[in-house]
Amino acid sequence: MDNDAMRTLYRKWLPGLWSSEPEEMPALAEEIFTPDAVGHWGDGRDQLGPKAIAAMVQETFTMFDDVSVTLLAGPIVDGDWIAARWEFAGRYLGGVAGIGAAAGTRVRYPGMDLFRVAGDRLAEYWPHGADLSLMQQLDALG
Repeated sequence: MDNDAMRTLYRKWLPGLWSSEPEEMPALAEEIFTPDAVGHWGDGRDQLGPKAIAAMVQETFTMFDDVSVTLLAGPIVDGDWIAARWEFAGRYLGGVAGIGAAAGTRVRYPGMDLFRVAGDRLAEYWPHGADLSLMQQLDALG
């Protein structure tokens, strides 16, 4: 797969999947991830397969509305690897235990994606967001 095709593949993820309706996300994930893809969210929260990866994204939309994820840099391609920097913004919907922020609180934080490509699809995913910043904005640090 050439570099331009890999950049196009990434854009099916962001903004593609992230700009779609939550109910469309599993089908889109099937198109862009290998059947045995792994999403490495850390803390033993690996997600196996496109539908599980899509479910992690869908979970975001149960906590936030007015979501936008903006590509800030990239995608940068090197061999079988794709990297990009993004910024998440949304409005907290409320109702999550341990979060002190009021419903309607707006949040914004940066992050990065790292993907390994196999064939013509994404095979492994390591998302890295500024979790501390998000938790501070949501008054979730105790």
